[in-house]
Amino acid sequence: MRWRRLHARRAAATDRRIKAVATVSGVGDQRGVFHEQAGGDHGILASTLEACGAARQAFSRGDEPTYFPVIPGPEAENAFAPLKEAPDYYFNPARGAHSRWENKVLAWSLEKQMVFSVLDVVSLIAPHPLLLIVGTESASRPHNEETYAAAAHPKELFLIEGASHIDLYDLDQYVKPVADKLAAFFTQNL
Repeated sequence: MRWRRLHARRAAATDRRIKAVATVSGVGDQRGVFHEQAGGDHGILASTLEACGAARQAFSRGDEPTYFPVIPGPEAENAFAPLKEAPDYYFNPARGAHSRWENKVLAWSLEKQMVFSVLDVVSLIAPHPLLLIVGTESASRPHNEETYAAAAHPKELFLIEGASHIDLYDLDQYVKPVADKLAAFFTQNL
């Protein structure tokens, strides 16, 4: 699901059949997230990209694929804040845990995320409308505000009071206003 959120805005910038775009708890600047997590240390980013490239090459020679964790362990001090909140959702059967989900991402998928930023193209979505929905307490709020600032009109940033990034995934008190806003937005724009 996360990867689709990344691509929806990029696809809408180039595929004019897409008439309206909305995201919920989106993060448009994955490249910036990885820079934050690395503490701005280019060496960390470069060595991660080298490991991803080596894994891709090994796979092309017939080796088993290499995976990295999606959700880092608690020892990852610089982890993006939504990832610190993620275990309560992804590992909790009462919330989002699923028996077939594994905490892993292919090395070459991680590599693509590390260089992705919708900020480069988000303004091209216009004249089609863009709606960004995020919680007021979400660590992804600044990313949504940055995406909003880079977008052209028509655009809207809709804040859900008191919600964190992952609260918008499944907590009824937050999901209902999100669903209502999405329904109104798409009814008006499609």
